[in-house]
Amino acid sequence: MREQRKRVAACAVALVLALGSFAAAENFVVRKTGDDVDTVGTLRNALFRARDGDRISFDVLGTIRLTSDLDVRQGLRNVRIRGPVRLASALRTDAKLSVSGDRISLENLDVRRLRVVVEPAASDVEILGCRFEGVETKLHVDGARGTVIGSRDRPNLFQRLKNNSTAGSCFVLTNDVDTQVVGNVLRGIQSTIDLDASVGVEIRGNRFVDAGIDGSPHSARIVDNDIRLPASGGRGNGILIQESPSAPNPGLVEVLRNRVRISAGTGAIDVIRPNAIVADNVVQGSSGRGSLSRGIVVGAGHPFHVDDFEISVRDNRVVGCTTAYLLLTSAARDGGRTGTLVVEGNTARRFRTVGMSVIGGPNADVTVRDNVLTRGGRRGASDVAALTLRAEEGPVLAIGNTVRRNRMPGIEVVADGPVTLTTNTIERNRGDGVLVSSGAALFSADANTITRNAGAGYRLIDVAGAISFAGGNVDDNDDEPVVLEGTATLTVVQ
Repeated sequence: MREQRKRVAACAVALVLALGSFAAAENFVVRKTGDDVDTVGTLRNALFRARDGDRISFDVLGTIRLTSDLDVRQGLRNVRIRGPVRLASALRTDAKLSVSGDRISLENLDVRRLRVVVEPAASDVEILGCRFEGVETKLHVDGARGTVIGSRDRPNLFQRLKNNSTAGSCFVLTNDVDTQVVGNVLRGIQSTIDLDASVGVEIRGNRFVDAGIDGSPHSARIVDNDIRLPASGGRGNGILIQESPSAPNPGLVEVLRNRVRISAGTGAIDVIRPNAIVADNVVQGSSGRGSLSRGIVVGAGHPFHVDDFEISVRDNRVVGCTTAYLLLTSAARDGGRTGTLVVEGNTARRFRTVGMSVIGGPNADVTVRDNVLTRGGRRGASDVAALTLRAEEGPVLAIGNTVRRNRMPGIEVVADGPVTLTTNTIERNRGDGVLVSSGAALFSADANTITRNAGAGYRLIDVAGAISFAGGNVDDNDDEPVVLEGTATLTVVQ
């Protein structure tokens, strides 16, 4: 009986403590625009007095101007700061609002001429329904974990941001972990999201106007965003992701299901990374005279720093760019670097100069499969082929591609390594069906359909390797099925 009474007493004490803790949660109402910590009713006083679980709301007209840094302090948890209210730094100050606590929520804040910094000590901070606008206004997530910026039903607005001291972005993620940027609206060049060594960042369902996504994250998912670059002279790229010099073994970058509309002088998607998946994106470009717009560029123009890189570019659609696709794997660094590049199921229409250019370096295994390139080129014939395959040493396989009705040759092969063309359809192009030049130590053509082109079926120039043809249909072209030019010394096997 005594033990039972002890247990009952312990439960009663626990209940009292729990009720006391619940009752202790306060709602501080900010009614004054001043910035004095000793004055009840100011924001600074409310944050000084706040404890875990408290709420801060506002019943104030005008702008609260911070005269010095204001910190949602480390150790504070589960505090909700909810407007509407306008916050700014006082004139001739560089004050900032810092968040160092855990599970802090900033909601419905109108931020003007103020830096908001989510500090490294913070975790699971939410920023919902806020407005960031104007000169010297900036959001910086600096090393924090689990930050959520926006949601589908509570987006943030970033517009007309400008940093007078630099041309860089006013929306920066640095060394952050598992940040989510969801459903926001971003307008203006300096509203671009800048990723610096971010890990596990997800940028999903945002709308960008003359803004986009830049940087060198360790790993990232960029999914279902809508990006518009309305005019040349503004932002240069919709999505630009580069290899990070500080991350020798970068993680995976996925760029999926984004829609990018670009104008003259701009590029849609550039992913300069060794491990990347770029899939199901739609690019609407400008292919007018002098536009110089780029669709999708993936790979690297310099040697990768990793072994066994994997790049997949699949099921994208590009319409109306000067260059639709440029896909690269550069030379190996320090020897022994290997990897694969798979380009599959992509389409390009109404491109002006280049439909698809694939460049494979040593030790790169390249597969170009089931892509469709059609109705490209300028008025009059072009010397540049719709599909160009370049390989230094590694094998290149082009299988099942369709190259049709372009104002240029169909496929050009420039390779020192083995190249295989099989079951491709190349027809009604203004030039040769297939042009092979410079090296091609081993060239194999199997079961291709090459018809009604304004040139030869195959034109071989200065080729010094073994050539084999098997099956296929090569007829009704304006020139011979096979034409040899230059110093070709080869063996033809049919």
